[in-house]
Amino acid sequence: MGQARVAGQQEKAARLKPVPVFLDESGFMMAPLVRRGWAPRGATPLLCQRDRSRQKVSAIAALCVPSERNRVPCCFRFHPNASVDAPLVLSFLRQLAAQFQGRPFFLVWDRLQAHRAGVVKSFLSSGSAVGCVFLAAYAPELNPVEYVWS
Repeated sequence: MGQARVAGQQEKAARLKPVPVFLDESGFMMAPLVRRGWAPRGATPLLCQRDRSRQKVSAIAALCVPSERNRVPCCFRFHPNASVDAPLVLSFLRQLAAQFQGRPFFLVWDRLQAHRAGVVKSFLSSGSAVGCVFLAAYAPELNPVEYVWS
């Protein structure tokens, strides 16, 4: 029986021992979210609000899982009134790579279109990132950054 070989990327990852980095994005509306209110019996509860704000804040966060488990760093960035797209992801990845100061890392993230963009793929192939792993579709419970948003 032949000996099983690992793929080149997996072999490189085993040799370099990169830090796993879980990355995710989220958005927050600036309007208050009220699930229930109080009013005297028979009266409709009224919620007063200054205006109908449509402002939002998008956020990108990364949880880094180092070898020592007592400290898990979280890097994040806020983008007011913007949606997360490939240039914002690329900018965040550049800053993240600078934080690692040449240490190798690999990304674990969802299948957002911005993650699969050409500029992001070219950055990952040329930078200090060893590679990336896409999570299964519709499985947010597999990404620990989702728990940061809650």
